[in-house]
Amino acid sequence: PVKVDSIENIPCITCPEEERCADDGVVTPFDCLFIENWVLTEQDKIKKNRTS
Repeated sequence: PVKVDSIENIPCITCPEEERCADDGVVTPFDCLFIENWVLTEQDKIKKNRTS
């Protein structure tokens, strides 16, 4: 089976800007605050699990 744990909460799936998002678009994943916040939240979860 395929594991999707690493992307199951990715904000792109429900993003209101998804249709406008592109590597060279007005909205881009390279400076997306939704993605940034998601990555930081996931990183915090990993750190907490390591220290538990």
